[in-house]
Order: sequence, then C-alpha cells, then structure tokens
Amino acid sequence: MWLLPVSLRAKMAAVMLLGIFFIPFATSDLRGLSHVLTCRDSVATSLYVDGGSDDQGSVLGSADTVTREDVGLGLCGGLLVDLQLTSSRADRALVLVAITNATDHGWQGSVTLDFQGAPVPVSIGSIRPGATATDTVEVRIPEGRSYEINATLLIGP
Repeated sequence: MWLLPVSLRAKMAAVMLLGIFFIPFATSDLRGLSHVLTCRDSVATSLYVDGGSDDQGSVLGSADTVTREDVGLGLCGGLLVDLQLTSSRADRALVLVAITNATDHGWQGSVTLDFQGAPVPVSIGSIRPGATATDTVEVRIPEGRSYEINATLLIGP
C-alpha cells in the first residue's frame, strides 16, 4: 500500500472510513418489518392445522375461542386482528390476516406469524381510519405434521 501515490492512498482511506459507518446497516435484519415500530401486541387467537394422511385430508381449526368481552378495545389501542385458516389444496393451507383500524389515525401494519418457532412476516401495509387491510399467506403442510400458528401485531405510524 505504501507504493501507491499519496492521492490514491487518501482516497482509499476515505472510502474505508465511510465503509465503517455502513457496517451497522449491512449487518442489521428487520425480519420483514417494513415500518417504524411503535406498538407490538400478541394476537389472542391461535390457529391449528394438522396435515393428516392422504386419505384423511387436512384438519383446520382455531385453538382458541374469542368472545365479545375478549375483543374490548382491540390491540394497540383500537386495532382488530382476524386470522382465518382455509384449505386451498390437499397439502397447503391459506392463512388470511385481516386488520381493522377502529381508530381515528392511519397506521402502517404487519403481522408476524409463528409456525412453532419459525417466524413468517406478513406485510399488511397502510390502514386508513375505519378501513380493513388484508393479506393471505399460503403454507405448505406436510403429511403427518401439525402446526400451531400464533401471531404478533406490529404497528407503526
């Protein structure tokens, strides 16, 4: 390096110095988060899916029941999250995530679905006041395997 001209050494030093400041950006992982996080809340219901066998088919259902008293003000001050599980094919299931904004403010939202330790981010996007935003995730369910699906709501302004 000492054989290089002085001007080239100075430029290389400046590039390395600036490169040091980009290390936190290069090593950070938002895990699918696409907005600033101001509220994180667990969804009360969880879903259960059992792959079964070829002759039995898949079993879909909710592991919890929610009553009107449980809903209350909703999550994060007025957001209602609905998880639905439907079958699209024999070895696949569709998870429909719907967030209803019952507040007077717009929100940016996403949901993290937890498939027994494997987080799957679902980007919902912008939710206007009084509106409902949805997204659907297709999940492969191998024969003989069962999963409990839990969700966490991630909200930002």
